[in-house]
Amino acid sequence: MFNYETALDLDKQANAEFGTQFSSNAIKGDLFVRVDSLPNKLYRFNGEAWIEIPKDNTTTYLTNEEYIDYLVNELAAGRIDINDLTQKEQEEVIKELKTQ
Repeated sequence: MFNYETALDLDKQANAEFGTQFSSNAIKGDLFVRVDSLPNKLYRFNGEAWIEIPKDNTTTYLTNEEYIDYLVNELAAGRIDINDLTQKEQEEVIKELKTQ
């Protein structure tokens, strides 16, 4: 019997990573933020290749606390400007700064 949930990977939590090189052990649905361009670009692994997607399509990648810390550090060092970030990224950075 065909299982739609399994076929669509609806029960799988997407892994969200960041860096300058794509993950070599990605699973379909995983997300990756490339930080070697401004603005940073978001990609989703479709099982065969990394496809760029608009950041507005998901906020799952913002659950990666290390990515938010990376943004905070890049802003503090002056390597990026707050305007380089999406509205949601800005909100997460502000939330993180309030907890420090």
